[in-house]
Amino acid sequence: MMAQVAIKRSIAICGGSLSRPWHVDDVSIIDGTEFVELSFADKGFLAFVFGKDTKGHRNSSYLQQLKDIRTDATIKATKARPEVSDLFDDAPDIKVREKKRLRAEVKAADDRGELPKFLVVEAPGVANDAGVVMSIAFKVIPSLHRWSNLKVEATPATLAFIRDAVLKSQTAVDDARVMRAIDGAPVKGVYWRSARNCFMATDTNGVTKQFRPEGDDEQSVATALSQAAAWAASDCDVR
Repeated sequence: MMAQVAIKRSIAICGGSLSRPWHVDDVSIIDGTEFVELSFADKGFLAFVFGKDTKGHRNSSYLQQLKDIRTDATIKATKARPEVSDLFDDAPDIKVREKKRLRAEVKAADDRGELPKFLVVEAPGVANDAGVVMSIAFKVIPSLHRWSNLKVEATPATLAFIRDAVLKSQTAVDDARVMRAIDGAPVKGVYWRSARNCFMATDTNGVTKQFRPEGDDEQSVATALSQAAAWAASDCDVR
């Protein structure tokens, strides 16, 4: 019997805060463009952004912001009905059965090949040392799920921009009261989203829900964090 042979595309990324190259073994190639997956669960990406001090990523929501932009662009590309976008925001006025039906419709469109192979998105800029706000456009692989990892074109300009944006957005992510509620011990699957003034939590099945504090006091923030943590540790199949 002839042995099975597999060939995988691999690239080495250098620079940033890396002391040695970051080898990416799972590379997607679409129309000649190489795409790499970015995730804080990837030690190589963590080292690329933060170097040896990898704890800082817990205070950054910039990567999730890029995921949201990617998903919004994907939903728009499906030309689906306007209410489809609501199901990805966990809108309370849409019943679970309706959410499943709408999700199935969008998934069917994806299966029929109606989504583009890649999208070009505009990433929001952050203030640099000179106080100038920069932005950049780059290619991403579409996804209908906000929690799925971001896959971007592997160019020096794109990766350098994302690294700098994550680092520069650190101080703007969590305000004082949220940091005191978290007390230096962030919860797995939970992050604070300043733009919506709420905690975003993803459960063990990948279902995301938002938890907004009822007030601006620290007790309200702590309560919302506790609820988000409970959701993140739960299984939606048993709720």
